[in-house]
Amino acid sequence: MRLIIVRHADPDYATDSLTADGKLQAAALARRLGHAHVRRRPFIACVYTSPMGRAQETARYIARELDLPLQIETWTQELVTWRASASNAGASDTAPAAGQGGRALWDMDAALVRSRCRSTTGALPDHESQWKLVPGLDDKIRSDFQALVMNSDAFLARHGYTREPNGVYRLTEVDAAVARAQGTAGRDAAVVVVCHGGFGLTWLAHLLELPLALFWNAFWLAPSSVTTVLFETRSPTTAVPRCLALGDVGHLLVAGLPEAVPNRYEKPHGDRPSGLKANWF
Repeated sequence: MRLIIVRHADPDYATDSLTADGKLQAAALARRLGHAHVRRRPFIACVYTSPMGRAQETARYIARELDLPLQIETWTQELVTWRASASNAGASDTAPAAGQGGRALWDMDAALVRSRCRSTTGALPDHESQWKLVPGLDDKIRSDFQALVMNSDAFLARHGYTREPNGVYRLTEVDAAVARAQGTAGRDAAVVVVCHGGFGLTWLAHLLELPLALFWNAFWLAPSSVTTVLFETRSPTTAVPRCLALGDVGHLLVAGLPEAVPNRYEKPHGDRPSGLKANWF
């Protein structure tokens, strides 16, 4: 299976919808996925979306192009309570919510993590030490993250991939509704999940078994970008997620659109795309 993770197109957070630029991005994205679907490279069986308006609006373009029903997955909504603290990103109590123009945990300064979040032996945070070493990764966030993991496990189990404690996925029976959507493509079918920048990075960190803060600092998902995760099978019984491409916006270049547009929520206004808090060029 290919899991296609899409970040919603350029947002207007105030109205939880797409900007005019975002609508053009979403249309270009839908054409890209539609072309791949027709050629069955890959065949797309299902389109899922976060319940938030900007994600649903993006997903509707895709669902119409593919002539598929749109299915809402509530657990994929943005992590709006994962706000940065004053100690790690300069946020204030009156700032906008995380992932909605405000400073989020995934916006923390990479220099801080690399220089100050090391163990006494100089090691960078790992899966366990990150909860003690990284500012803001408190018990509440850890609990929220575990809930995300559980929801991810349930979602993937419906598609025939059951995660073992070692992070390897065992091939199991596919949910009947999913199997009908897959048709003759079977496990070779893809599914699209339209979600958000912060959620997407956090989910990918889990799927790829990488520490949160290091993954957040190292990657960015542009509006309307496509990230493809293959559930790679090297045996008849198991699979492991492998990222084939991250944050790809080739459809924008094909459509003659800029790879990203200035977003008024990234201060100072007018010079950076959504989700970037530092220099763009």
